[in-house]
Amino acid sequence: MFEVFYLASTCHRNRNIWMNNANSIFETVRFNDVWAGRQAYQFFLAQSGTNETDTKSVEDIRQIVRHYSVVENAILVFERQIVSRVTSDKSILNYCYGPSSTHPPTLTMNERFRFIKSYYTLWSFLNLPLDSWYTNLIALDLREVYVLWEMCNLQQSIGKEEAIPPHPHPDADPDSFLAIHKHGQSQTRKRLQALISLYVERISVADAYNIWDLYKGEGSPGFMVIWDHSQPFLAMCCGIQDREETAWYA
Repeated sequence: MFEVFYLASTCHRNRNIWMNNANSIFETVRFNDVWAGRQAYQFFLAQSGTNETDTKSVEDIRQIVRHYSVVENAILVFERQIVSRVTSDKSILNYCYGPSSTHPPTLTMNERFRFIKSYYTLWSFLNLPLDSWYTNLIALDLREVYVLWEMCNLQQSIGKEEAIPPHPHPDADPDSFLAIHKHGQSQTRKRLQALISLYVERISVADAYNIWDLYKGEGSPGFMVIWDHSQPFLAMCCGIQDREETAWYA
């Protein structure tokens, strides 16, 4: 029984230390050397309107950690449901991933960077008023626009706060093709994806979907340009001269 009271006392003392010194502790150990953590921090600053020099409350720090955790969990689900299905021409897979001629079971470091950056971009867009979408879209690099279009295919609630329709097959295996294909998008996200499609069509000399036509046997529904082995083709598509841009809204 003594050990129980001792543990309770220690927890209470540590909690007080955290509550009274949360900001200084966070500034000491925050994600300075972790790219994903820095993205979570920058996303918090953008969404909250606070400056990097502002004192962070305990609730602010909780939000930053939550953002980080949400994206990490999204990656785990994506790797389990999508990355495990990646297939393509073996010569290209061999060039990118070594003699096994298969994609690793997890995202590569560069793919992880693309996923995290585009996930936060998508999350930000869903929090913006619709009439500001175009202004923010044209500020993106064309490569980012292509990846953002694909991220709209994620069959997950973005930020765990997006209202998505109930699954039409609730009893399906959660990792089956039936379970992950074309159900988990809000109407807002579908509208954003349509806007992105029209935007790419307007600024590209070639058809907007040429890159997705290059490999129809990827095995991973709705995803192509995020993979390392697709980057040469993405670069080719993004090297086209842009047409004159005109502001418009979907």
